[in-house]
Amino acid sequence: MHTQDTTGRRAGSTAPAASTDGRDPQELLSVRSLGVEIRTGGETIDIVRDVSFDVRRGETVAILGESGSGKTMTGHAVMGILDTPPAYVSAGSVLFQGRDLLTLPRRERREVCGRNIGMVFQDSLSALNPVFSVGFQIAELFRKRQGASRRKADAKAAELLDLVEIPNARRRLRDYPHQFSGGMRQRVMIAMAIALEPDLLIADEPTTALDVTIQAQIMDMLARLCDERQMGLILITHDLGVVSEFADRIILMYAGRVVESSSAAALFTASAHPYSRALLESVPKLADQHSGLKVIPGSPPDPRDVGPGCSFAPRCSHAVPACLAGVPPTLQVAPDHLSACLFAEEVVAHA
Repeated sequence: MHTQDTTGRRAGSTAPAASTDGRDPQELLSVRSLGVEIRTGGETIDIVRDVSFDVRRGETVAILGESGSGKTMTGHAVMGILDTPPAYVSAGSVLFQGRDLLTLPRRERREVCGRNIGMVFQDSLSALNPVFSVGFQIAELFRKRQGASRRKADAKAAELLDLVEIPNARRRLRDYPHQFSGGMRQRVMIAMAIALEPDLLIADEPTTALDVTIQAQIMDMLARLCDERQMGLILITHDLGVVSEFADRIILMYAGRVVESSSAAALFTASAHPYSRALLESVPKLADQHSGLKVIPGSPPDPRDVGPGCSFAPRCSHAVPACLAGVPPTLQVAPDHLSACLFAEEVVAHA
């Protein structure tokens, strides 16, 4: 085992020929040491701290964590849509196809992200404009970004609604957001996100508040679209079930930090952080119907009270004084498998 401060390539992938600038052409996004802080009431609060990960073409990377873990802030920082003020990127780099988005002028970054990165928001009803038909909102993307005529833009909008499997697509162009069910609105959001054929899609809790059957349909559709278009997908979620079925890699966050990074298979079979282990053990199992529900004792720390050491230490059965003394180093426990825990090897051994 040794210390490593960067994330690895997706397990089992084949390295393509390097580009002329030495960059892997399959690598879409490389986030390094990203920090986000909130400045309010005369104080500065670190919300995201030292987050690093990569996304490759055709790969689904899940950013997994509880509410308040910093996963959505991370996605918004990548997309450049933080609410500023009070949120600011405080450190790090966000390289998209070799260009650092954080150093681009605002207008240029908006242009790059608007054309090349799509985002599906958690609340589709709030994200869609209630006073315009969904057809108008989708077609507007083609008129403004590509200079398409109204007729051509409307035709493309209908094609997109058909692509995301909305029945009677052309007729439904005239309908307003409130006339769609939650699942259908989410399909509209996905249609808008992929309209300009982005290379990267960020989906923030795309199945929240949908029933299980609709969740599966939405995720199957996202997986199909990413595969067909070779888009990278960042899936921001708290749902272990969704992650286990659809993610290639998992970035597990706790209190603003990445605590474990691995392939989905490795995290579920050989987790290397006590938090990962505790999360998996807390999932109810049909075989254990007569045993009590396992819970993680305590609660996540208030961002204002995060100490210098491991944020999970107060809730961890492995914790020793050294865990509270400083941030644990990121250890490589296997190829493409990183854990920010002094006892990573021991946790893996008992997985």
